[in-house]
Amino acid sequence: LLLLRPPRSSLFPYTSLFRSKLEIVIPKDQYSDNETIQGELILSGGKVSQEIQVLNIRLIHEWSREYYTTELNIAQTPVAGIILPVVTSVQSQYELEEDRGKDVVFDIELAREIELDPDEKKTFFFEINISEIIKNPAPNNKWRLQARADIPYAKDAVATREIKIIKKKKH
Repeated sequence: LLLLRPPRSSLFPYTSLFRSKLEIVIPKDQYSDNETIQGELILSGGKVSQEIQVLNIRLIHEWSREYYTTELNIAQTPVAGIILPVVTSVQSQYELEEDRGKDVVFDIELAREIELDPDEKKTFFFEINISEIIKNPAPNNKWRLQARADIPYAKDAVATREIKIIKKKKH
């Protein structure tokens, strides 16, 4: 009879079952370029005590420069005396990989060296004044908030929330 022991790993207590979680809480998903995003970041402990080195939140701008449109028109053509119906129009849009990117527009450290007990919740408040950061939001660009808790020797807790930033209409 051979008894197998479970694998020994220094990361075992930090599997997804045990790790910390982050949640970004904001009142809405769309802001105009003259508003301030006020929100909170909720850090929830896992099943073991953890030390968080740094807790931060970022505003990330995802952009694309150009769209290219291709169009294909094929008329019906007789083949061996038979007229075959053929696709008459196909349109597609694509972007070149070099024409896309993302920039960290705003990055703030909310806390450093946090002790987090099992199942403990801690709340951190943040404020991002959009008008001081973004001058002309483009309509097709994407924006997102991303929070990260840097946990040594474990998978970092990460939360992401997409938001829309629009140009305020002048009356």
